[in-house]
Amino acid sequence: MSVNELGTLISQYGFPIVMCFALFWYMIKQNDRYDKQLATVTESYQELRMAIAELTTVIKGGVSGDRSKD
Repeated sequence: MSVNELGTLISQYGFPIVMCFALFWYMIKQNDRYDKQLATVTESYQELRMAIAELTTVIKGGVSGDRSKD
């Protein structure tokens, strides 16, 4: 959007109305970015949970295996 178009919108509708629409558009875009980031974090969290579960299994198996050798 050019400066002339912005000036035309402000003169036709008024500054508060134009800013309300601009902030609404910004909130929608910010929400989309947040949703994408949250999906990535959720995926990473699930991968870490699986890794911790595997490590716990290995550690428990190693400890019980050491005791059975004695």
